[in-house]
Amino acid sequence: MGRPSSRLKLQDLDPSEVADDILRLAAAHLTNQAKAIGYDVVKVDTNAFWLACAELCRYAQTGFLPALGKQLASSHLYHAFGASRAAAWPGIAVLIDDASTARWHIYAGDRVSAKSLALLAGLDERHVRLLARHGHFALGKTGVAAREAARWLASRGVPGFVTFTNPRTL
Repeated sequence: MGRPSSRLKLQDLDPSEVADDILRLAAAHLTNQAKAIGYDVVKVDTNAFWLACAELCRYAQTGFLPALGKQLASSHLYHAFGASRAAAWPGIAVLIDDASTARWHIYAGDRVSAKSLALLAGLDERHVRLLARHGHFALGKTGVAAREAARWLASRGVPGFVTFTNPRTL
């Protein structure tokens, strides 16, 4: 078992609270940007943005995205915080976007990094690398194969990943 961490964990987040926080941060960011160029921001409908943030958080946690596509939800964050994702984005938005992207890559069959596995499993990246050294999965230079990553995440009980058992081998 890994050491307790004070870092934000994906599975501990409430999608509604995440959407509220990101909406508040995005509105403040956009208002500041607008004031810098002498533009007054008027009240706009934020329902679609709030829904995109909540659903992207839910997708990152469970793999379930009912109304919006992942690209559409991520693009809401991208446009709210500007083209640069570096320091301008709040930590919670980066966490949600990185975790949903990691899940997206596994579902697409792409290799994923130790950092991606750590985000989805709620572990520190160093702990994931240690587990790889102990043979829980093969972590190569280009990451972990999607099938192996999904199997390992399923064995840890991460929602959205199912362990398949062949009925002929029972």
